[in-house]
Amino acid sequence: IHAVNAFNNLMRGLRASADVSFMGIQGLLGAVRDPVGYGKALAVAWRAMTDPLAEGKYLNDFDRKAALAAKPASQDWAAAGVHLNGADTEFAIKGNGLLGGVGESIAKAPVIKQSNRMFGYFGDSMRLELADTMYDTAKAKGFDMTDPTVLSGIADVANKMTGLTQGTFGGSLGSLGQF
Repeated sequence: IHAVNAFNNLMRGLRASADVSFMGIQGLLGAVRDPVGYGKALAVAWRAMTDPLAEGKYLNDFDRKAALAAKPASQDWAAAGVHLNGADTEFAIKGNGLLGGVGESIAKAPVIKQSNRMFGYFGDSMRLELADTMYDTAKAKGFDMTDPTVLSGIADVANKMTGLTQGTFGGSLGSLGQF
């Protein structure tokens, strides 16, 4: 099962490369809940095609604005549980022990490398934008924003809205069935 899942993960990454599916896979709920944040995340993704530093520039800008507004910065959201992992996503082509260096070699290829970056940077920025928007909503509704469970709850929802959950449905067999 593990060998088949390793192969499926490689094929899933190849099929998802350069198809800009992140706009729907990670972004559909964000487009509805936070259209402005969705636009910002799209801008980061498109810049990532040619600029490996696009996410760092976005994070610096996000943190600067957060400081001015006395709101959580990216590091605070990461500590609360918002998934920030750069180009290393579940759809990224990467190596694993079962397929040797095949994944790593493919991941370095032109277009694949940029596609992985676009997908990952979009997801990270979309999650931060969602968390920031939900923070404003929770604060306006009178939630205690100093309560760490409020921030971790927002982080959990932002992760789930972009398709990230804890664990794998059905373990290895569930993964095999889904892909």
